[in-house]
Amino acid sequence: MMLFVKKPEWKFTEEKLIESTEYLGNPGCGWYHIHAFSLEEEPDMEELYWCLCKEETLALVMLDIGAYREEPLPESVLGRMRGILDFFGKQGKELIVRAVYDKEGRGMEREPASIQTVEAHMQQIGAVLSGFAEQIVVVQGLLVGNWGEMHGSKFLSKEKLQRLFLTYRSALGNIRMAVRTPVQWRMIHTEGTKPEQIQTGLFDDGMFGSSSNLGTYGTRPKEIAGWETEWRREDELDFAGYLGERIPYGGEAVGTDICGELPQALAELKRTHVSYLNSVYDEQILGRWKQTKWQETGVWNGRSGYDYIGARLGYRFVIRDIYCRCGGKYRKTPCIEVRIENAGFAPLYEEAELTAVWETDGEEKEDRLPTDMRLVLPDRQITITILLPENTGKEERRLYLILRRKRDGRILRFANQTQGDRVYLGLFGNR
Repeated sequence: MMLFVKKPEWKFTEEKLIESTEYLGNPGCGWYHIHAFSLEEEPDMEELYWCLCKEETLALVMLDIGAYREEPLPESVLGRMRGILDFFGKQGKELIVRAVYDKEGRGMEREPASIQTVEAHMQQIGAVLSGFAEQIVVVQGLLVGNWGEMHGSKFLSKEKLQRLFLTYRSALGNIRMAVRTPVQWRMIHTEGTKPEQIQTGLFDDGMFGSSSNLGTYGTRPKEIAGWETEWRREDELDFAGYLGERIPYGGEAVGTDICGELPQALAELKRTHVSYLNSVYDEQILGRWKQTKWQETGVWNGRSGYDYIGARLGYRFVIRDIYCRCGGKYRKTPCIEVRIENAGFAPLYEEAELTAVWETDGEEKEDRLPTDMRLVLPDRQITITILLPENTGKEERRLYLILRRKRDGRILRFANQTQGDRVYLGLFGNR
C-alpha cells in the first residue's frame, strides 16, 4: 500500500513596516560641510578631527594651490594632498573634491597667467586623486575662477574650456566630474552625446539665489537659444535633471528668493535629482526650511522642512508592502513579493546587491536577488520576488532583507525600522 504524506505549507506572519524619519547616513549622498586647505601649510589633523560632523558621510574638500600658481606643485604639496584625502577616508567620509587657485573671490588675480600651467597642475592633481578614486563621489570645477566655480576667469571661452576639460578628464580617469553651469557642459560636449558616455555632471552653488540661480540660467527657450547658449530656467532645470539621473548633482542653497520657499524648493530638488547640499550655508534659506513644518499627513507631519529635505537627498529606499503568495494557486511556486519605492530625489549610481537572509536557530542562509536598484528612479517602485525554501515542517524561519554596495560591501540602509543593518520582513512557520 502506498502512503502519500502531504507536505506542510508555509504560514507567513509579516512585519508591519512603516517609513522611518531617521537620517540614514547612506554613502554617496546627504548633507556636507566644506573643509578648505591652503596647501602651502601643514594641516592640523587633530583640530580637523574635532571639526568633522559625525553624522554626515560626505565632505567637500577644497584644495587651494594658489600659492603655486606660477610653478609646478612640489612633491611636498602632493604628499600633503594625499595625507588629507587619506585622513578623510579613515574617518569614513566620501568626498566632493574641488581644487582651486582662489577661495576669496579673486580668481582673476590668483590664477596662473598661462593655460599650460593650469594643465600641468591638472595632471599632477589628477595623478593624486586617481589613487583615491573609490573615495571620491565627484570632482567639481576646472581649478579656475572665483572659489573654483568657473566664473571670474580668463579661461572660460569655449576653446579654453574644452582644452582644460579634456586635460582634467584624462588625468582623472573614471572619476566623475562636474562643471558649474549647463551651458559650460554643453560647450564641452557635442549635441547628441549618448547617455552611457556621460561621466560629467553639474554643481550649483547658487541654488534658489534668484530666478536665474545667480546667473546659472538665461532667459531664452532652448529652441531659440541653441546648444551653446544659456536657456531659460524651465529648460535648464530639465537639462539638469537629465544629467542628474546619471551623475550626482548638488551644491549650495542660498538667498531669500521666492523659489527657495519649501514647496517650490522641494519640487525643484526632486526635478533636478539633487544628491548633496551644504548643511550650513546659506543660513538665510536653511533657517527658513528649519522653521517651516511639513504639513501633509504621515510620519513626516510636523517635522521641519530641513529634516524632510535632508532625508531625501540622493536615493532613499522604503519598503512599502509585503505580500505572501503561499497558498491556493501559488502552491507550486510559493513566494513573497516586496514592493520598494525610491522616495529620494536621486537614483542610486552604483551597483548594489539585494539579498534575502533566512535565519533559523541562529544559522543564516543568504539568497542573492537578481535586481538592479540603480533602475529604481525617484518616485518609482519595484516589486521583488523571494522564492520560499522547501518547508520541512521542523523549524520556523525569520526573513530579512539587506542591501550592500557591490564594490565594498558597505550597507545601504532602508528607510524603515531596522534590526541592525537589515530589515525584518516576517516569520515563516507551518499552517
